[in-house]
Amino acid sequence: MSLFWLCRKHSFINNHIDIIKGIHPGKFIERELKKKNLTQRALAEETAIPFQTINAIIAGRRNLTTEQAIKLDKALGYEEGFFAILQTHYDIAQYKDKELAN
Repeated sequence: MSLFWLCRKHSFINNHIDIIKGIHPGKFIERELKKKNLTQRALAEETAIPFQTINAIIAGRRNLTTEQAIKLDKALGYEEGFFAILQTHYDIAQYKDKELAN
């Protein structure tokens, strides 16, 4: 794998993340399901993540674990680590909002 290819790949992920960082991954997953005409149940079956967990993530009541993020990356066709990075950016935004409120 060439250094040029790795830099381009890294740049693509960073640019995509910069546009959506701070958004809960569940909102992004919900949009992807609509675009791909998939149901939460179908995603749950494909990823072996319980339906209730998928539903809670999409509703913003639950955050992604690393394992779930990797399964979702694969199922939705994203680069490995995409959803984990998105979750981390969301966590950072939540922390900053909490700090500003204090």
